[in-house]
Amino acid sequence: MDFYERVKCIAKERNIPLLQMLKDNGINYESYKSAKRLGILPRADEACKIAEALHTTVEYLVTGQGRYISAEQLIDLANEVEKKFSELLRPTSE
Repeated sequence: MDFYERVKCIAKERNIPLLQMLKDNGINYESYKSAKRLGILPRADEACKIAEALHTTVEYLVTGQGRYISAEQLIDLANEVEKKFSELLRPTSE
C-alpha cells in the first residue's frame, strides 16, 4: 500500500470526502492526481496538511509505519477520556 492508497483508505474509513478535504486544505486535485499517476509523493507541506486533516502522521502515510489510530479506536479513546473526567469531577462524599 502506498501513500495515496493509505490516504484513500483513511478518508473512506473516517467518512472524509477526499476531494473536499484537498480543497479545504488548498491542495489542487489535478496536481494531486498527477503526482499519484507519476508515482511521486506530494510536496512536504501538502503531505502535512493531508495527514493533519486525516488525524494521522506523515510518517504513517509515507511508510505505513508509526502510530495510526483507526476511527473506532479514536471513539473508544474519547469515551475513555470522558469517563475519566466524569470520575474526576464527581463530588466526593466526606
